[in-house]
Amino acid sequence: MAAGEVRIYRFGDFTLEIHNHCLKKGGQQIHLRPKAFETLKYLVERQGRLVKKDELLDDLWPNIIVTENTLSHCIDALRKALQDSAQEPAFIQTIPRLGFKFIAEVEVLTSEAEKPTRVEQVKNNSAQKKSPFFSAFPAPRLRITLVAILLLGLLLTIVLALIKENEKPFDSLAILPFINLNGDSDQDYFADGITEALIANLGKIKPLRVISRTSVMTYKNAPKPLPEIARELDVAAVVEGSVLRAGDRVRVTATLINAATDRHLWVKSYERNIQDILTLQAELAQAIANEIQVELTPQERASVVAANPVNPKAYNAYLKGRYFWNKRTSEGFEKAKQQFLTAIEHDSTCAQAYAGLADTYNLLANYGILPAGEARAKAKKYVNRALELDETLAEAHVSLAVNYAQEWDWSSAGKEFERAIKLNPNYETAHHWYAVHLISTGWPERGIAEMKKARELAPLSLRIQVDLGRQFYFARQYDQAIEQYRETLALEPNFASAHSLLGLVYLQNGLNKQALLELKKGMSLRKGDLSVWLGYAYAVAGDTDEALKMRNKWQERWDERHDGAANIALIYAGLGDNDAAFEWLEKAYDQRDSMLTLLRVYPYWDTLRADPRFNNLLHRLGLPETKISSTNKHTKIAFPPQPLQSHEK
Repeated sequence: MAAGEVRIYRFGDFTLEIHNHCLKKGGQQIHLRPKAFETLKYLVERQGRLVKKDELLDDLWPNIIVTENTLSHCIDALRKALQDSAQEPAFIQTIPRLGFKFIAEVEVLTSEAEKPTRVEQVKNNSAQKKSPFFSAFPAPRLRITLVAILLLGLLLTIVLALIKENEKPFDSLAILPFINLNGDSDQDYFADGITEALIANLGKIKPLRVISRTSVMTYKNAPKPLPEIARELDVAAVVEGSVLRAGDRVRVTATLINAATDRHLWVKSYERNIQDILTLQAELAQAIANEIQVELTPQERASVVAANPVNPKAYNAYLKGRYFWNKRTSEGFEKAKQQFLTAIEHDSTCAQAYAGLADTYNLLANYGILPAGEARAKAKKYVNRALELDETLAEAHVSLAVNYAQEWDWSSAGKEFERAIKLNPNYETAHHWYAVHLISTGWPERGIAEMKKARELAPLSLRIQVDLGRQFYFARQYDQAIEQYRETLALEPNFASAHSLLGLVYLQNGLNKQALLELKKGMSLRKGDLSVWLGYAYAVAGDTDEALKMRNKWQERWDERHDGAANIALIYAGLGDNDAAFEWLEKAYDQRDSMLTLLRVYPYWDTLRADPRFNNLLHRLGLPETKISSTNKHTKIAFPPQPLQSHEK
């Protein structure tokens, strides 16, 4: 601003007089503290532009370490002065997890000091201070007024403290994706890793429901208001934050927000060397646990704060591995595998990297990318090493449980699932896969309840939504299954698994035409992948030629890699050739085909259940036999009163 120039900003009914350092409405001055005034001036002068939180902190509080809580107080004071709303702003808009934007139209009024219009205003302000109106208050009266103001402020402070003290402890929490402030998308994996680690740490607290990574990551870079996100996730509190990395130094800032009131309860920044990143994460988790007033057992407190120094290069590679693993693609799995191996090269004691390799090979088998036997053997090797290094890793116990189930050691699988859930009650994958284990071993109702628990932790996970429908399908609750699949498709119309599984239910209900349409849709969305279910549906619908074409494709795969025998058996079952079906089921048994883990519950095997060979096979698999009763439409499985193992509730 030039010497002698007077600058005034006008927006709405307000004027901001820079030379007088005051905010006015209709000529009436509105009191603002100095930093609140500077914050408003800073935002107004950058009208229409996103101003990041770190920019405000660095420019308005240079060379001073303050938390975002200070900035939040300034913004709250400005909103109060401007009679603005955080939910429906007219002046200051909050950009979730990033910063603020002044959105009102701003008119700039400037003049030289000697011009009468501006000079007169300044004179009036000076004269006002010396007018009889102000001099009418003698000094003692002013002192009494000041004391009254101070007492009122103290009373307000006490009231606010009592409000905070009387707030109920939060029972649910969502940790939104931390923002990468480096401006380099190649560093996104690091911010994602901080988010995932914080979810894992707080997930160990049993009384607290922590939303899974799967669901919160859908809000990455999503410009949704926090109250709306909280409603969608059904949580009482939200944590948002940012990560700034410079070489081996990391600064993490986190904010805890009451979802119901959108009130910032706590803000704190941490700065550490990257080798102390686990300590930083543990301290952050402990601070949040304290703020939400959740009661921790000694074991929970120890597990939340536990941290060891970490090799920076190994940790960096591990985070990249998880970043690629979560993409759930062939290319992603390959990159994940290489990053986990790199982590182990830098630190041979990195238990997380071994668990990551085990998870990768488990999914390579499940997705049919590697032969099940080969993938299972490698997963078992890596998961055993992970548990040797860290017996408390919930992810490793889940991987081991999957291995046991594939080896048909159902009792050990159940114990490992239960161990994983005890270590991390909020690990949705543990509940998800345990649900499938429960129903396959004779606990249909508990399996459905466990899947619903997984859905509570990951309400936006399409995989869990569709697998809840599959639990209903397994339990022969076909109407509920159809309803669940339709709900899933309402969320994502192009979710292949939902179309395919809906097709299976239609087939079970005798709606062959609708079944084929859904199964074809599912296969097309998988970009031409083989679909044994479509081959089975052709067989059931009487289109033998198409069924045999699908059988031949699976036969070629068998000849090439001796994999997929149960799929061939299923097509023969659909064709009514039971002898051929059992012949291929025996080959599947010899190969320990992972499809046999659900042999007992899939309805499409119902045509074979009356044959003694079926219960004989179940017996050799270590699964309870099934008794069936037929109605005019469905076959029902009578689960025995004493299932395979007695799971403790």
